[in-house]
Amino acid sequence: MSKQQALQTFSEQSIVNGSKSFSFAGFLLTENVRADAFSLYAWCRYCDDVIDDAPNKKNALQQLQHLQTLTEKALTSDTGELPLPFQALASVVQKYNIPRDYPLELLKGMEMDVNGYEYITTEDLDLYCYRVAGVVGLMMAHIMGISHPQALTSACSLGKAMQLTNI
Repeated sequence: MSKQQALQTFSEQSIVNGSKSFSFAGFLLTENVRADAFSLYAWCRYCDDVIDDAPNKKNALQQLQHLQTLTEKALTSDTGELPLPFQALASVVQKYNIPRDYPLELLKGMEMDVNGYEYITTEDLDLYCYRVAGVVGLMMAHIMGISHPQALTSACSLGKAMQLTNI
């Protein structure tokens, strides 16, 4: 099995196991866009599961640091030796020129969760929603070929709105 086939199989399994609704919605996308959206989802899901499965805050912070290190490597170097989720991330970031700040912001949002960040103001909540969902909307927009500034703003807003609905 080629590296690309392994990434595709891993990404498809991640979404089938992790999100029935996103898996179903993916069929509204073209085959190539769907495959790349699933790759992005696989990385997001993997990171989220690692943090959620940590037995305590100390372990979660250690895991988060490891995720940050692997993500940095995926964004800046040869990814051949990295675990599949990070190879998947690297492939879509390179292919669609996704700003490297977006995946790092998602990890900062996870850090807010782990540290029990208190949301005092609406600005605090908006920052959290941006980090855990707005940047996902922005990354998806890049994968879908959307580049108009207003459309990117709307993609970010949609992600934040979906997170507010979850809260």
